[in-house]
Amino acid sequence: MILGFHITLSCYGHWLPNDPRGSGSRFVWGQKLYKVGGKATKTESRQSVAHAEHDVCLRLAAKEKLKFPPVQFSEPEIVIVGAAFGMLLREKSIVTFACVVVPDHAHLLVGPMETSVDEIVIQLKETAVVALLDKDEHPRARLAGYDEPLEAAASLWSVGCWKVYIDNRDRMLATIAYIERHRASQRWDFVVPYK
Repeated sequence: MILGFHITLSCYGHWLPNDPRGSGSRFVWGQKLYKVGGKATKTESRQSVAHAEHDVCLRLAAKEKLKFPPVQFSEPEIVIVGAAFGMLLREKSIVTFACVVVPDHAHLLVGPMETSVDEIVIQLKETAVVALLDKDEHPRARLAGYDEPLEAAASLWSVGCWKVYIDNRDRMLATIAYIERHRASQRWDFVVPYK
């Protein structure tokens, strides 16, 4: 029985398709990126590979070949993104056991839901972009040449997400602890305790 889903949303430029630690991608579209980092590093791991040993210099060299600079949320933007997530998750009656938004990605642990995880991910990303644009706090607005809202919106998030279903209590508790370690002081009013 599925108890929850651990969802990781990456900002543009945070986790590349050919990251040496592995990725969720099967193909590298950018030619310059491919030349530096090689082919996609698809992993089927259900565990995070974030702390796996890897060639950091290679990863950073690949980031320099991106079409746009990597997205970094400011503190006010983090608050807006988290609030937007909460609004959507409440509206959809999706129970949330953990959530953290950091400058270059976000983690959520949500309970079972009627909608597919992929559909919720699309809605979470869209809701965050709209909220940022509404508040004139979009990260791309800080860069020269990003006057067009659609261009700014299109380059905020990486394509897809990393998602893992969880089917036992110990894994749920471990995932909550993992997410909360990212920023222990961050508290959202839509997050409920897991019992």
